Amino acid sequence: MNIQNAKSENLIPTLDPVSMKRTLQGLKAREKEIFAWQNIDNQRISMTISTADFILGEKLFIFNKEVCKIFQESKPLYFFAGPNTIIFKAQVLAKKNEHLVIEYPESMQIEESRDTKRFYFKQNFKFLNVSKKNKNSTPTRYRVSLFDISESGASFTLNDFQKQNIDSKDSLKLHSIDDQILSPYLNAEIKYIVPFRVMGTSLHKVGIQFDRLLTPSELKTII
Repeated sequence: MNIQNAKSENLIPTLDPVSMKRTLQGLKAREKEIFAWQNIDNQRISMTISTADFILGEKLFIFNKEVCKIFQESKPLYFFAGPNTIIFKAQVLAKKNEHLVIEYPESMQIEESRDTKRFYFKQNFKFLNVSKKNKNSTPTRYRVSLFDISESGASFTLNDFQKQNIDSKDSLKLHSIDDQILSPYLNAEIKYIVPFRVMGTSLHKVGIQFDRLLTPSELKTII
């Protein structure tokens, strides 16, 4: 497993305990091989283990004699699963003869899955004009910085003020990118909102999924 292949811009942090436990249950059900490591005396000690050895109870238990031999208690243990990257850190609470007792992770980095090629706007900035319907009022319009786009979705950034009226699962209407009118307009659903920092500025990164695929000609005019 090549950790270097994980692109940081595609990794979405999650702090939701229910979502993280569901992710672990999915890994166990698929009996995935994952890479685990621990930093001991300035050395990285690592091995590949199977999630078939996981028991998910009040704590996370790993039943594997070899794991118990090389990893130490009272230290964090790091995990990497691929090819759709999942990275997390968990504290080893106790080491028994045949299993480790591990605290559930406080956070995970999970790769956002989008099957189509993305195009990024890190230097040649583009602005996306969107609107959101509000109950009993006119739609609120936003002009936001486009971060990336593909034929199936996009992501953009919001400041704290813009974020006040935006939540996951909200529906948006996309009107234009810079001065280019989208015709017909695109409808999209917000899939996630996560903290995001750019040059020391705290923002929010929003991922959306379109209700239809962009045509090659539409995508070409945008990028």
